[in-house]
Amino acid sequence: MKRAELRKMALETFLREGDNVSQRIDWSLIFHGILLEAFATAVNPHVSLWVGTFGLVTAYLWFWIGARQNWHMRYVHRCITAAADPDDAVYRFQSFLTSAHTEGQPQVFKWVRAVPIFTIVIPGATFLTWLILLSSSILDYRAKWVWWLLVPLALGAATFVAARVKDQPLIRETAVNGLYENLRE
Repeated sequence: MKRAELRKMALETFLREGDNVSQRIDWSLIFHGILLEAFATAVNPHVSLWVGTFGLVTAYLWFWIGARQNWHMRYVHRCITAAADPDDAVYRFQSFLTSAHTEGQPQVFKWVRAVPIFTIVIPGATFLTWLILLSSSILDYRAKWVWWLLVPLALGAATFVAARVKDQPLIRETAVNGLYENLRE
């Protein structure tokens, strides 16, 4: 396999992962929209508690899946750009896009990155929404002091996780070293 073929495969993987992010955000938002409606219209407080707990757990899992997907997309992008080859069309196109993003984009847009927003920020906001909804609905229960103890702990844990999952996870050099070695030219 040639270097250009491997880079093309990496680009196809990157594009496919982008489609996966889009599909996951669509399905997850639809799913949580249905759960929010069920939560809001539940007559029985026990039902709303269970629906809300399910929403909280799925939002939590969605957050971690998104954080992993964000890392994976950055890894595949790093694989595409690991070996500079000015003669390769995929490399030239990627270089063109990178320079357009860094030089041609207005300053107001440069901070926005779709993948971290769709894979980390929105799932995190959904998790916090469920946490707040559940904390307000638990007020009718006798053991509400337990919930008020858990809310700060959960928020502290979410803050810790958010601080650890950066918008640009570190992709170690060892993860891509040797990717293009021993290939036919």
